[in-house]
Amino acid sequence: DITEYSVRGLMAIRNIEFNYSKRRDTYVSGFRPGIGDMFGQKDSEYGLVPGLGFAFGFEGGEDFIQKSKGRDWLVMDENNITPAIYNNAEKFELKSQIVPFKDFIINLNVAREKNDRAEIQYMFDGMPRSLGGSFSITTIALSTSLKSSNSKNNYYSKAFSKFLENRDVISNRLEDTYRGTEYQGGEYQPGGVNRNSSDVLIPAFIAAYTGRDAGSISLSAFPSLLSMLPNWSISYTGLQKIPFIKEKFRNLQLNHSYE
Repeated sequence: DITEYSVRGLMAIRNIEFNYSKRRDTYVSGFRPGIGDMFGQKDSEYGLVPGLGFAFGFEGGEDFIQKSKGRDWLVMDENNITPAIYNNAEKFELKSQIVPFKDFIINLNVAREKNDRAEIQYMFDGMPRSLGGSFSITTIALSTSLKSSNSKNNYYSKAFSKFLENRDVISNRLEDTYRGTEYQGGEYQPGGVNRNSSDVLIPAFIAAYTGRDAGSISLSAFPSLLSMLPNWSISYTGLQKIPFIKEKFRNLQLNHSYE
Protein backbone atom coordinates (compact mmCIF):
# COMPACT_ATOMS: atom_id res chain seq x y z
CA ASP A 1 0.00 0.00 0.00
CA ILE A 2 1.29 3.47 -0.91
CA THR A 3 -0.15 6.62 0.53
CA GLU A 4 0.74 10.30 0.38
CA TYR A 5 -0.30 13.13 2.67
CA SER A 6 1.12 16.14 4.49
CA VAL A 7 1.25 17.30 8.07
CA ARG A 8 0.64 21.05 8.67
CA GLY A 9 1.93 21.74 5.18
CA LEU A 10 5.54 21.14 6.24
CA MET A 11 6.38 17.47 6.71
CA ALA A 12 5.30 15.07 3.98
CA ILE A 13 5.25 11.31 4.18
CA ARG A 14 5.68 10.35 0.56
CA ASN A 15 5.51 6.58 0.75
CA ILE A 16 4.51 3.89 3.21
CA GLU A 17 5.18 0.34 2.08
CA PHE A 18 4.16 -2.68 4.16
CA ASN A 19 5.17 -6.25 3.34
CA TYR A 20 4.34 -9.43 5.21
CA SER A 21 5.08 -12.91 3.94
CA LYS A 22 4.91 -16.40 5.36
CA ARG A 23 6.26 -19.43 3.59
CA ARG A 24 6.43 -23.13 4.37
CA ASP A 25 8.47 -25.55 2.27
CA THR A 26 8.65 -29.33 2.56
CA TYR A 27 11.23 -31.32 0.58
CA VAL A 28 10.94 -35.12 0.72
CA SER A 29 13.70 -37.18 -0.86
CA GLY A 30 12.91 -40.84 -1.56
CA PHE A 31 9.23 -40.33 -2.36
CA ARG A 32 8.20 -43.72 -3.82
CA PRO A 33 4.98 -43.07 -5.85
CA GLY A 34 6.51 -40.42 -8.10
CA ILE A 35 4.59 -37.41 -9.39
CA GLY A 36 1.85 -36.98 -11.96
CA ASP A 37 0.81 -34.43 -14.55
CA MET A 38 -2.08 -32.54 -12.91
CA PHE A 39 -0.80 -30.38 -10.01
CA GLY A 40 1.97 -32.95 -9.58
CA GLN A 41 -0.57 -35.62 -8.55
CA LYS A 42 -0.68 -39.34 -9.29
CA ASP A 43 -3.47 -41.88 -8.76
CA SER A 44 -2.97 -44.52 -6.08
CA GLU A 45 -5.02 -46.75 -3.80
CA TYR A 46 -5.12 -43.76 -1.41
CA GLY A 47 -6.35 -41.37 -4.07
CA LEU A 48 -4.20 -38.56 -5.41
CA VAL A 49 -0.56 -38.65 -4.31
CA PRO A 50 1.03 -36.59 -2.69
CA GLY A 51 -2.39 -34.94 -2.36
CA LEU A 52 -3.98 -31.61 -3.20
CA GLY A 53 -3.40 -30.46 0.40
CA PHE A 54 0.35 -30.80 -0.16
CA ALA A 55 0.18 -29.21 -3.63
CA PHE A 56 -1.62 -26.09 -2.34
CA GLY A 57 0.37 -25.74 0.88
CA PHE A 58 -2.20 -26.98 3.41
CA GLU A 59 -0.13 -30.04 4.29
CA GLY A 60 3.56 -30.31 5.00
CA GLY A 61 6.16 -30.63 7.68
CA GLU A 62 6.41 -33.53 10.10
CA ASP A 63 2.70 -34.41 9.86
CA PHE A 64 3.02 -35.03 6.13
CA ILE A 65 6.21 -37.05 6.61
CA GLN A 66 4.46 -39.22 9.22
CA LYS A 67 1.52 -39.67 6.86
CA SER A 68 3.83 -40.61 3.97
CA LYS A 69 5.74 -43.07 6.12
CA GLY A 70 2.54 -44.70 7.37
CA ARG A 71 1.27 -45.18 3.80
CA ASP A 72 4.57 -46.64 2.59
CA TRP A 73 5.26 -43.75 0.24
CA LEU A 74 8.88 -43.37 1.36
CA VAL A 75 11.91 -45.41 0.37
CA MET A 76 13.07 -47.05 3.62
CA ASP A 77 16.46 -48.21 2.41
CA GLU A 78 19.88 -48.13 4.02
CA ASN A 79 21.19 -46.39 0.91
CA ASN A 80 18.67 -43.55 1.33
CA ILE A 81 20.23 -41.22 3.88
CA THR A 82 18.97 -37.90 2.49
CA PRO A 83 16.71 -36.30 5.11
CA ALA A 84 13.34 -34.68 4.55
CA ILE A 85 13.61 -30.91 5.01
CA TYR A 86 10.98 -28.56 6.40
CA ASN A 87 11.43 -24.78 6.25
CA ASN A 88 9.15 -22.22 7.87
CA ALA A 89 9.90 -18.55 7.06
CA GLU A 90 8.11 -15.42 8.24
CA LYS A 91 9.06 -11.86 7.25
CA PHE A 92 7.66 -8.46 8.21
CA GLU A 93 8.92 -5.20 6.73
CA LEU A 94 7.71 -1.60 6.87
CA LYS A 95 9.31 1.20 4.86
CA SER A 96 8.53 4.90 4.84
CA GLN A 97 9.96 8.01 3.18
CA ILE A 98 9.66 11.32 5.04
CA VAL A 99 10.46 14.79 3.72
CA PRO A 100 10.60 17.29 6.63
CA PHE A 101 11.50 20.07 4.19
CA LYS A 102 12.56 20.43 0.61
CA ASP A 103 15.66 18.47 -0.50
CA PHE A 104 15.86 16.66 2.86
CA ILE A 105 14.79 13.00 2.62
CA ILE A 106 14.60 10.42 5.40
CA ASN A 107 14.04 6.75 4.59
CA LEU A 108 12.96 4.60 7.55
CA ASN A 109 12.92 0.82 7.61
CA VAL A 110 11.81 -1.68 10.26
CA ALA A 111 12.02 -5.41 9.64
CA ARG A 112 11.83 -8.77 11.37
CA GLU A 113 12.60 -12.13 9.75
CA LYS A 114 12.56 -15.60 11.31
CA ASN A 115 13.48 -18.83 9.53
CA ASP A 116 13.14 -22.29 11.06
CA ARG A 117 14.64 -25.37 9.44
CA ALA A 118 14.25 -29.02 10.39
CA GLU A 119 16.02 -32.00 8.80
CA ILE A 120 14.26 -35.27 9.59
CA GLN A 121 15.94 -38.65 9.08
CA TYR A 122 12.66 -40.51 8.58
CA MET A 123 14.41 -43.73 7.50
CA PHE A 124 15.80 -44.36 11.00
CA ASP A 125 13.97 -45.45 14.15
CA GLY A 126 12.69 -42.50 16.13
CA MET A 127 13.06 -40.19 13.12
CA PRO A 128 16.04 -38.20 14.53
CA ARG A 129 16.14 -34.57 13.51
CA SER A 130 18.47 -31.61 13.30
CA LEU A 131 17.07 -28.14 13.97
CA GLY A 132 18.43 -24.80 12.79
CA GLY A 133 17.44 -21.49 11.30
CA SER A 134 18.12 -17.76 11.39
CA PHE A 135 16.66 -14.62 12.92
CA SER A 136 17.11 -10.92 12.25
CA ILE A 137 15.44 -7.75 13.52
CA THR A 138 16.17 -4.06 13.11
CA THR A 139 17.25 -2.29 16.29
CA ILE A 140 19.28 0.69 17.50
CA ALA A 141 22.56 0.31 19.40
CA LEU A 142 23.86 3.88 19.28
CA SER A 143 24.38 3.94 23.04
CA THR A 144 27.25 1.46 22.67
CA SER A 145 28.31 1.50 19.01
CA LEU A 146 30.08 4.87 19.25
CA LYS A 147 32.24 3.81 22.17
CA SER A 148 35.62 2.33 21.32
CA SER A 149 38.33 0.51 23.23
CA ASN A 150 42.08 0.67 22.73
CA SER A 151 45.37 -0.36 24.25
CA LYS A 152 45.39 2.66 26.59
CA ASN A 153 42.41 1.33 28.52
CA ASN A 154 43.45 -2.31 28.07
CA TYR A 155 40.64 -2.69 25.51
CA TYR A 156 38.01 -2.26 28.18
CA SER A 157 34.44 -2.39 26.89
CA LYS A 158 31.69 -1.00 29.09
CA ALA A 159 29.04 -2.74 27.00
CA PHE A 160 30.76 -6.13 27.32
CA SER A 161 31.16 -5.68 31.08
CA LYS A 162 27.46 -4.84 31.28
CA PHE A 163 26.72 -7.96 29.27
CA LEU A 164 28.59 -10.09 31.81
CA GLU A 165 26.69 -8.43 34.68
CA ASN A 166 23.38 -8.93 32.92
CA ARG A 167 23.85 -12.71 33.01
CA ASP A 168 23.11 -12.71 36.75
CA VAL A 169 19.98 -10.58 36.28
CA ILE A 170 18.62 -12.74 33.48
CA SER A 171 19.45 -16.05 35.18
CA ASN A 172 17.69 -14.89 38.38
CA ARG A 173 14.62 -13.90 36.37
CA LEU A 174 14.60 -17.32 34.73
CA GLU A 175 14.97 -18.98 38.12
CA ASP A 176 11.82 -17.15 39.27
CA THR A 177 10.01 -18.23 36.12
CA TYR A 178 10.93 -21.90 36.44
CA ARG A 179 10.42 -22.18 40.20
CA GLY A 180 7.63 -24.62 41.04
CA THR A 181 7.41 -26.07 37.52
CA GLU A 182 8.07 -29.63 36.39
CA TYR A 183 11.56 -30.18 35.00
CA GLN A 184 12.90 -33.51 33.66
CA GLY A 185 10.37 -35.57 35.57
CA GLY A 186 10.58 -33.65 38.85
CA GLU A 187 10.13 -30.19 40.30
CA TYR A 188 12.64 -27.60 39.18
CA GLN A 189 15.41 -27.00 41.71
CA PRO A 190 16.98 -23.53 42.28
CA GLY A 191 20.39 -23.06 40.70
CA GLY A 192 19.57 -25.05 37.61
CA VAL A 193 19.97 -22.15 35.18
CA ASN A 194 23.40 -21.97 33.58
CA ARG A 195 24.63 -18.36 33.23
CA ASN A 196 26.30 -19.28 29.95
CA SER A 197 23.30 -20.98 28.36
CA SER A 198 21.76 -19.44 25.25
CA ASP A 199 18.49 -18.51 27.00
CA VAL A 200 20.55 -16.32 29.37
CA LEU A 201 23.19 -14.97 26.98
CA ILE A 202 20.85 -13.76 24.24
CA PRO A 203 18.63 -11.40 26.31
CA ALA A 204 21.67 -10.34 28.37
CA PHE A 205 23.51 -9.39 25.17
CA ILE A 206 20.55 -7.52 23.67
CA ALA A 207 20.04 -5.52 26.87
CA ALA A 208 23.73 -4.59 27.15
CA TYR A 209 24.30 -3.51 23.56
CA THR A 210 21.02 -1.64 23.10
CA GLY A 211 21.23 0.16 26.45
CA ARG A 212 18.07 -1.44 27.83
CA ASP A 213 17.27 -2.68 31.34
CA ALA A 214 18.04 -6.36 31.85
CA GLY A 215 15.40 -6.44 34.58
CA SER A 216 12.56 -5.71 32.18
CA ILE A 217 13.74 -6.88 28.76
CA SER A 218 11.93 -9.83 27.18
CA LEU A 219 13.42 -13.22 28.04
CA SER A 220 12.65 -14.56 24.59
CA ALA A 221 15.56 -15.30 22.27
CA PHE A 222 13.39 -13.99 19.42
CA PRO A 223 12.07 -10.47 20.19
CA SER A 224 8.53 -9.76 18.98
CA LEU A 225 7.35 -7.20 16.42
CA LEU A 226 6.95 -4.70 19.24
CA SER A 227 10.73 -4.82 19.80
CA MET A 228 11.58 -3.54 16.32
CA LEU A 229 13.36 -0.19 16.10
CA PRO A 230 13.88 1.66 12.82
CA ASN A 231 17.05 1.92 10.77
CA TRP A 232 17.38 4.92 8.49
CA SER A 233 19.14 6.66 5.64
CA ILE A 234 19.18 10.47 5.28
CA SER A 235 20.13 12.56 2.27
CA TYR A 236 20.26 16.34 1.68
CA THR A 237 20.82 17.94 -1.74
CA GLY A 238 19.99 21.56 -0.92
CA LEU A 239 23.63 22.70 -0.62
CA GLN A 240 24.16 22.55 -4.37
CA LYS A 241 21.71 25.43 -4.75
CA ILE A 242 24.06 27.83 -2.94
CA PRO A 243 25.72 29.96 -5.67
CA PHE A 244 29.32 29.42 -4.50
CA ILE A 245 28.86 25.64 -4.22
CA LYS A 246 26.93 25.48 -7.48
CA GLU A 247 29.86 27.20 -9.18
CA LYS A 248 32.50 24.87 -7.76
CA PHE A 249 30.64 21.55 -7.69
CA ARG A 250 28.55 19.87 -10.34
CA ASN A 251 26.77 17.77 -7.70
CA LEU A 252 26.92 17.74 -3.89
CA GLN A 253 24.86 15.48 -1.67
CA LEU A 254 25.16 14.75 2.06
CA ASN A 255 24.30 11.21 3.14
CA HIS A 256 24.01 9.47 6.49
CA SER A 257 22.71 6.00 7.26
CA TYR A 258 22.28 3.63 10.18
CA GLU A 259 21.73 0.00 9.33
